[in-house]
Amino acid sequence: MHMICFITHRKTHGQPFICECRVPGCGRTFDYEPTFYNHKQTHESHLQCECCDKFITRNALHWHKKSCQIKPH
Repeated sequence: MHMICFITHRKTHGQPFICECRVPGCGRTFDYEPTFYNHKQTHESHLQCECCDKFITRNALHWHKKSCQIKPH
């Protein structure tokens, strides 16, 4: 999937930059780049925790592993 972040500087209109998700069928917009980055991960291949098989985003995997109570056999 091809993701493009369109940053539109609209000072003349008094609006902040806008990041738009270009994944077909999505089209969500974000005015804060880190939030857009986190959203993009929802369209990427999901990672699975090897302990509990939950689907995790790349950002959350490290912290999830520390708190996961189910241990592999």
